[in-house]
Amino acid sequence: MNSETEVIDEALTHLVPSSLEEIKEDIKAAKTRKKINNNTKYMLRKYENQKLDNEKTRFNYDRDICLKLKDLKQDFIPLFQIYSILTDKKKAYRLKNFFIIKKNGESSKLKDEMDKYLEEPVIELKMCLLYDDDKYYFKFVKGILNLMDSNLEDSYKRQYSLTQYIDNKNGKNKYDADKLAFKNYCIAILQDINRILNGCELNKENYLEKESQTNEKEFFNKMPEEKFQFLIKKSGLKYDNILSNIFTTANNNDNILLEVIKLFNNDKEKYFELKGYLEEYLEINEIKNNNNELNQTIKSMKKIMNEQHEKLAVYDKTVSDQNNKLEL
Repeated sequence: MNSETEVIDEALTHLVPSSLEEIKEDIKAAKTRKKINNNTKYMLRKYENQKLDNEKTRFNYDRDICLKLKDLKQDFIPLFQIYSILTDKKKAYRLKNFFIIKKNGESSKLKDEMDKYLEEPVIELKMCLLYDDDKYYFKFVKGILNLMDSNLEDSYKRQYSLTQYIDNKNGKNKYDADKLAFKNYCIAILQDINRILNGCELNKENYLEKESQTNEKEFFNKMPEEKFQFLIKKSGLKYDNILSNIFTTANNNDNILLEVIKLFNNDKEKYFELKGYLEEYLEINEIKNNNNELNQTIKSMKKIMNEQHEKLAVYDKTVSDQNNKLEL
């Protein structure tokens, strides 16, 4: 099992760091309170006078909030781990095969949720979560419960009685009444999901059909990050946060190209060469893949033909032997 800090670091890869404006609002709101706890005092001391235009600093701000929440809220780590799994495209894809996550044919909510969550965050990591229990529930707990409600199979939700914690009328009362029970509830779901994901890793052949494996391979066809960085450098650009985020969040080469085209449409001069080099790379890569598939097909056909020739040779010999016997 991952350590708590590993859970936090993995989940944060699925979130865009808080913006400069959001952190300033956080600090302003905390300073207006008459009473603040030690965790909030720590955050104010550390970040009130920091230069927040640096993305690494803003990432560390979010991480520090998480590190404080893991000690303050007993359900934070299991909830954050569930969030991390549901927003991990590869893990979510695998869970569809076990009727835990809805398939696209039954519901497109998962795809829609994952496409938009960067623009409309499911959860918000704000300093108020450290001192306001209501905001912790509505901005963090309820956000993840809503994500689960949108994307888990109905039968799976019924199995774990998700409605009891998400109901707009009584959900928060149920949550507040026994937080240890809620933590154990989240852990039970995690254990079930991780059992399946670990099984997939240990023995894919027994858990995924051949067709599913092929689809997964195609779905996650993605160039190495070094190649993407090379194309960026070749274009005279820097591997900045925008381009890094495109690579991190894209699940395949087509998604990367689509996002680069969006950049190109906004600034044609800046991204003209990158768009061209990327299209050229994908075209060459597709030709190589097609050639490999063709070679494999030819190889298979030759094997079949050789087998047929061998069968014909055996047949001819049998007929020849029988004719010789008849002549005698």
